Amino acid sequence: MKFALKMGIAAALALASHAGAAQLRIVDAGVGSSHNPDGTGGQGNLRGGLFRVTINNTTGLPSSSTGGDIVAGKTFLSFCLEIGENIAFNTNYNFAVNTASINGGASPYNPQPLMNQSAYLYSAFRAGTLTTAFDITSNADVNALQDAIWFFQNQLGAADVDDNANLIDGVAGNGELSAKAIAFVNEANAAGWTTIRNVRVLNVGAAGTFNNQDLIAIIPLPQGVGLASAGLLILGARRRRSL
Repeated sequence: MKFALKMGIAAALALASHAGAAQLRIVDAGVGSSHNPDGTGGQGNLRGGLFRVTINNTTGLPSSSTGGDIVAGKTFLSFCLEIGENIAFNTNYNFAVNTASINGGASPYNPQPLMNQSAYLYSAFRAGTLTTAFDITSNADVNALQDAIWFFQNQLGAADVDDNANLIDGVAGNGELSAKAIAFVNEANAAGWTTIRNVRVLNVGAAGTFNNQDLIAIIPLPQGVGLASAGLLILGARRRRSL
């Protein structure tokens, strides 16, 4: 764990050092509400997504961090990753593209890696493929999806939510997540993602600190990955036919 954490910090600092003057702007998407995600003894009332993010420019970002959502003029919907950071709407912020949230939040880890389950939930949300019923116009549904992401990012309940099983035990009065949030948690676990694939974290704030918020975005898969996968599939099919 110590080795992985050190590597995570190094990666975060290396990515942040390339941020340059890349800027984005965040506005309230108008869905989601202030609510208490984890009951008595938890974090209290919080307001997360849904946010509408517009990329102003990508100046200074390495080419490996651009494309997909990270294109000048692109607007997309996002959720936040850390409860202890705040942004001012309609304000321009610098940002870096990373695989972890940094400089804030309730997690005992800094940086806090983007979890595979969080990446799945966001990717399925963007693709419209969530198997749990989801209404993007419903405050309750948006809150539940945000809470599920916070759950996986160690932002709720005890210092390390992995040790706080009462959040998802379904027993009334234990301070657990809503039934809809638990359904999203179960869906993400069942999806079985072993990597974050092409989902990334945007560290948002002043260059060098990025302590105003951490958001989720999607970048393209590296060039050649799709072709390589297709080639392996074709090769496998040929071998099966030859047997």
